Amino acid sequence: MINRAQEHCAVAFGIGLYDVAERISYNGFHEASSREISFMKKSYIPRFQTEKLENYLIVMF
Repeated sequence: MINRAQEHCAVAFGIGLYDVAERISYNGFHEASSREISFMKKSYIPRFQTEKLENYLIVMF
């Protein structure tokens, strides 16, 4: 998920949306296109390995 106006990306997991710090609101976010995902992988820090993040969220929630 991405909010281009805020230059903020997050992961939709179950019924929640999460950034690096916490669960956040869906307001302003949309599902990222392939092009946006490519941009996020190159430009956003920290660079997460999606699989590790998903496993962490499964354990935590």
